[in-house]
Amino acid sequence: VYDGEWRAGRCHGHGLARERERGVVYDGEWRGGLREGRGVLRYPDGGAEISRFEGGLPTGEAALWSPSRISAWRLVDGAAVQPISCAEAEDIAVRAVGEHPRNVPPSLLISRRLRNLQQTSSNGWRTNSGWRVS
Repeated sequence: VYDGEWRAGRCHGHGLARERERGVVYDGEWRGGLREGRGVLRYPDGGAEISRFEGGLPTGEAALWSPSRISAWRLVDGAAVQPISCAEAEDIAVRAVGEHPRNVPPSLLISRRLRNLQQTSSNGWRTNSGWRVS
């Protein structure tokens, strides 16, 4: 199920897609029906990944958080390469997604305030700016 912008009958721009079979939710940028650009993947177990995509596939350095948000991994081209601290994951996420508001959809905006994360029992991790990985 897709909710977002369209062009020429395909997902294009910013949108949110829910995969029924796997339960994965992607919130991010699309081009020509494929994930393209910045995006957040939320997994059914509560894990979350912040990455960039090219041609529908994760590319470059990214970060993956455990459902509890107490563990994180560094990803390269979609593959976990090493466990890292949550602070390192935050830094990778900022680099992967960027900070410039004109280039980042509001649902993906990450800024240096990401360092001010606080855990809440009902909402996962939340920043003072309201952005969250849940």
